[in-house]
Amino acid sequence: MRVLFLGTSGSTFDRGNMPPSILVDQDLLFDCPAPCPYELSRRNVPVEKLTVFLTHLHADHSLGLLDLAWHLWISQKGPIDVYVPRGAEGELEKLVASLHREKAGQLLGAFNVTPVEPGDLIGEVEVVEASHPVPAVGYVVRRGGRSLCYTGDTSPLPTHVEAFRGCGLLVHEATYPPGMEEEAVADGHSTPVQAARTALAAGVDRLALVHIPTARLGWSVREEYVAAAAKIFSRVSAPLGGEEYIL
Repeated sequence: MRVLFLGTSGSTFDRGNMPPSILVDQDLLFDCPAPCPYELSRRNVPVEKLTVFLTHLHADHSLGLLDLAWHLWISQKGPIDVYVPRGAEGELEKLVASLHREKAGQLLGAFNVTPVEPGDLIGEVEVVEASHPVPAVGYVVRRGGRSLCYTGDTSPLPTHVEAFRGCGLLVHEATYPPGMEEEAVADGHSTPVQAARTALAAGVDRLALVHIPTARLGWSVREEYVAAAAKIFSRVSAPLGGEEYIL
């Protein structure tokens, strides 16, 4: 399984790194921030063959859908399948309509939108629980005996331990600094310490920290987050956009 991190930053771009977006084997895309369609084009990824899975519709995870819809409509390609958390499908319609109200129907025709909820299975992708202020989910991909787990934005949940059990690579958000675990949970987020605890309890092979707020806290915070997590779970990294993992 080829896992390409298109972006890993927290909430906004920073130093050429976009918010979280993960491409698996050129056909599965998890989250689509604003720069994502251009980056896919730059890498010669055929977007008309993608299946898109959104963890939630906050701007840093979904704004690229506007450009993607426009591209598919103009180029007369698609439609492509887009999966969103149940309860968010109406918000996606509003998002696309905001781009071009008169052409909203045609732009939405670029997508086959399907709402999902924890427990659903879409081919090789399982939907798992997430806890965030808006409808949100995470995903587990199992392909060729390999597995990738992606939390999206969430506070830690007891169900994550079993959902991510034995995962080859756990991609876990780490928005809040170590020591702010209570604040993180209150805001529907996690710290690197909480991510590491989940990785350890679930017995995963590797942990990748994403959604790290370097634009707000500074670039060096990546090393601080990894160091804090490594005290609990040693096989941890904080990948940058453009890094690739082979599972």
